[in-house]
Amino acid sequence: MFSLNTEEAKDVLKKLIKIAESHRSDSSSLLGVLSENLLNITERDYHNFLGVLDENIITTKNYDGISLKIALRDDDDLKKMEYANVLFYIYLREWQFRKKASFDIEINKFCKELTKLRPQLSEQTQYLFEFYDELPFHVLQDEFHSEHVTKIIKVIQSTDVEKVDKFINGYEGVVNKIDNWEQELPNTIQKLITYAKISKSKNCF
Repeated sequence: MFSLNTEEAKDVLKKLIKIAESHRSDSSSLLGVLSENLLNITERDYHNFLGVLDENIITTKNYDGISLKIALRDDDDLKKMEYANVLFYIYLREWQFRKKASFDIEINKFCKELTKLRPQLSEQTQYLFEFYDELPFHVLQDEFHSEHVTKIIKVIQSTDVEKVDKFINGYEGVVNKIDNWEQELPNTIQKLITYAKISKSKNCF
């Protein structure tokens, strides 16, 4: 498990911002575009930004392979910017999915730009995009197995289900009996009429 709300994560982001600033002027290259895109969301109070993200990436934090520090594992600046962009893309995805968040102009621009750039990024980042695509399922899976849901399930299981079943079965039995009674009613009435006639004729003798 990792956290974005640590000095280590803040130091990693500081290094990534420095790299991005050195390439942002080269708008004709993929490196320049990715650098500018990253700076669009990090040129703010990024310490607070990381803290807010950390509170809302409950599922993603369980995967060390999605930690921000992996953005620095490659010596190539282009790869660093690719990783950094996709990682924040993932973090923002979980935040939005969990909170139905409405992002500001810069974050929306960042996400739209990365969606457009996705086909141009290296194969090394594809596993991150796969995680991005599957993230809602991971979140729902975590929520289903969460402590809160487990408690709800226990409460449901603790109710006397057998009594409910008996009631339903008993009710169905009563309904069946009524149906049968209604079907047999004409024959029963006819038998009573016949019996009454026989009794009357006997009394006549």
